[in-house]
Amino acid sequence: MVNDKINKTKLIFLLVMVLVFILFVAFVLYNWSKNINAISAQALKNAQTIEIALNGEMFKQLRALPEDIGTTPYESIKERLVKLVSVEEDIRFAYIYTHRDDKVYFMVDSESVESKDYSPPGQEYTEASQEIRQPFIDGKSRITKPITDRWGTWISVLTPMKDLETGEVMAILGIDYPAKTWNNKSLYHTLQASVQIFVFFLLLLAFYVIINNNEKLKQSEQKYRLLVENSYNIIYILTLDGILSYVSPAWTALLGYPTLEVIGKSFKLFVHPDDIAKSMAFIQKILETKKSQSDIEYRVRHKDGTWYWHSTSAVPIIDKKGEVTGFYGIAKDITKQKEALDETNQLNKYMVDRELKMLELKAKIKELEKKQSNEN
Repeated sequence: MVNDKINKTKLIFLLVMVLVFILFVAFVLYNWSKNINAISAQALKNAQTIEIALNGEMFKQLRALPEDIGTTPYESIKERLVKLVSVEEDIRFAYIYTHRDDKVYFMVDSESVESKDYSPPGQEYTEASQEIRQPFIDGKSRITKPITDRWGTWISVLTPMKDLETGEVMAILGIDYPAKTWNNKSLYHTLQASVQIFVFFLLLLAFYVIINNNEKLKQSEQKYRLLVENSYNIIYILTLDGILSYVSPAWTALLGYPTLEVIGKSFKLFVHPDDIAKSMAFIQKILETKKSQSDIEYRVRHKDGTWYWHSTSAVPIIDKKGEVTGFYGIAKDITKQKEALDETNQLNKYMVDRELKMLELKAKIKELEKKQSNEN
């Protein structure tokens, strides 16, 4: 009877493990699709912002001819594209192309003149596929499938540059991302999003070990502890009062505090005062819905007094009565991503301000010319 009970327990556990594995695979596939869509949406948004900054009086003076080289409009726009590629590490090429007589020609690109990949104005883009030409036809931004040309294999974000008065597509802004990097970025975010499910999977495995063998339980706990303690992301447990009852060693690695200085303290002591309110709202939402929440961004103080941006996901800890007794979470450092985005926004603002000043100067010159003409 005892053996039959044990075998039945093992069978139930095996079925539960299979179900969890199926759910895990479905979760990974869902997050892969979600991350690809998020990366695509952000890339399109960035490209459209850059197109607005570039589509001004300087751009209108480009002719897609070798004679453009050395002119103020050409050098100004090229400088912006070079700066864009240097700031955004995921971008390999940025360029503008147009078409004449059913052929595609480069107008300006982000490569230096000495680079073997440099495309001078007026150079024909002989490999231009129908997908590359499509924005001229429908006037819509798009993200291409991986395209291979003489420079490599890319996923390209293509944004039409239209005449602001007529709506005619004058040229296309192209931004190339290495296809491998694009997919790796999505894979990275997918793996991060899967950590929680993986941890729960390990906890379920630990439960099985408890039923079968106490010694195996200790070994499993040791493996789990190593996983938590060697994770680059911070794993923490928070009480209902906002007290940190556990933080993984990653807290010390990322923020400089020994874990003993953190455990037993309120999380409010480490979060930026301006971010405490939204952090409390994040916790309250978990408490009310009894469901996991993710991707809240906030600043955390390093032991040396500096501030770092973090993003966290958390799940409720629920007791047998169905009541939330605390929160289990994973936090990651996103400071570099925030800084890169801020640099891009500052660059766009600088370019727009510069364009407005050029327009203002041009208007004043026209006014002076008109005044001189009237006096004569």
